[in-house]
Amino acid sequence: EFEKPQSAITEGQFVAWYLEDELVGSGVIS
Repeated sequence: EFEKPQSAITEGQFVAWYLEDELVGSGVIS
């Protein structure tokens, strides 16, 4: 769940999750 509403999220886009400056996860939206 996002802190702010997101728009135009589409299949094939790349997403990354950060905890402060550390990358904790990533993937392709399907």
